[in-house]
Amino acid sequence: MSYTKQIIFITCLFILSSCSFYQSKPQRNYELLSGTIEAKNLSKKEIEKNLQIHRSLALNTFQVKVMPLIQIYIERFKGIDKILQNIPNTTDKTCFITEINSDSSHPLAADFNTWKAEILDAEDDYIHMEWTKDSLALRPSFSTIPSYHGPKKRYHNRGILCAVDKIVTSRYFQLKLSPKHVQWPLKDDMLFDWRVPYKVIENGLEITKRKKKKIQRYKGW
Repeated sequence: MSYTKQIIFITCLFILSSCSFYQSKPQRNYELLSGTIEAKNLSKKEIEKNLQIHRSLALNTFQVKVMPLIQIYIERFKGIDKILQNIPNTTDKTCFITEINSDSSHPLAADFNTWKAEILDAEDDYIHMEWTKDSLALRPSFSTIPSYHGPKKRYHNRGILCAVDKIVTSRYFQLKLSPKHVQWPLKDDMLFDWRVPYKVIENGLEITKRKKKKIQRYKGW
């Protein structure tokens, strides 16, 4: 690729990223994570709508949804959602449902064995993440979609990702996912932020705050 073409390509990526950055984000009740708002009267879809975050990567080659699991969700829907039936004990660790759609030509791009993850908690501590044994054993399914070069496969996978320790979800926390198979020079990780509101007293008044941070990228596989 010539130098001029590289500049045009990188400029296009910047424009696409900027447009995505400035899109409005839906309001969500992250208070479900802190217990300030109860979930006992909410439907499965309502809880997912409030807690699930969607991100895309590599010019939409990857579409990923992540949702932190709360105990009442597990208890209420364990009988109708197979993925919850073999979930680890969440009294000792915090787990997430993760869904991946991949249009990558690489056959392992949606395999959880090729994805790394870590969390930054409210105390600025990095916490290692691990896929459950059942998730690592899954093989992605696929559907056929049209493309410029003819029909191609879109791979799907849905599994459980858990922190090795319990995370305080009543404050801000951030999850980073990094797939192994991303074409250079495209960005190779994605961030999921749960900016859980919390109350503090300032000048005698109770106010609500949301904390925001960023974590460093992986240095490589």
